[in-house]
Amino acid sequence: MAKLNAGILGATGVAGQQFIEALDEHPWFSVRHLYASERSENKKYRDACVWHSAGELKDEIADMVVKNINNATQDIDDLDIIFSALPSDIAKNIEGECAKYKPVISTSADSRG
Repeated sequence: MAKLNAGILGATGVAGQQFIEALDEHPWFSVRHLYASERSENKKYRDACVWHSAGELKDEIADMVVKNINNATQDIDDLDIIFSALPSDIAKNIEGECAKYKPVISTSADSRG
């Protein structure tokens, strides 16, 4: 079975890092794109965040270039699923836009029902 390509919104925060760890070597998912605020845009992941996990940050992820969350739908054809660790105040609009095209799994309080 081919793995599903995943994007992670809010990848530089602690919750985003937990998504990265959970998806590491997952049999169903492969991390394809990482998204964060414009402060992290165009930086390698290793330079865009402070890794908080006890686990090792693998070079495959560390060398990925972080993209701006506001442009996530530009890559929508490359993705099968999106995991979001965005703060609730910005999650609604960005997740809603992405959800028009692909399934979104969110940690946002607004997404819980």
